Amino acid sequence: MIEKFAPVELGVSLDTLSDVQRHMLEKLVLAGMQMEAIFWKQTWSGAVSLRDRLRASSDSADRRCCKEVLLMMGPYDRLEEQRPFIAGALACRRRPSTCPTTSASIRQKARARSCCET
Repeated sequence: MIEKFAPVELGVSLDTLSDVQRHMLEKLVLAGMQMEAIFWKQTWSGAVSLRDRLRASSDSADRRCCKEVLLMMGPYDRLEEQRPFIAGALACRRRPSTCPTTSASIRQKARARSCCET
């Protein structure tokens, strides 16, 4: 899945910003980081633990899967109608964290899996 995306370097020059603008930019970045943390919790109940486990793994398959999970911010392919690409993640058209059919056993299985489906 990750092959669909081209790596892109993004850069910016902060030389022209005033001290006030730099301070404002810092606040915006911090706000964005908090919004990202909230999104991770809302995307799927097992997303944060899956992400953290994959980040800590030294296994090459886990590292590849980690890139995909970070790109999609969870176990669902956002370009393919939220199709799960992690074994054990529930296929649901609703926001996964609010899906009424998500059971504890499915969440537990998803946390226990260490790799992405191919």
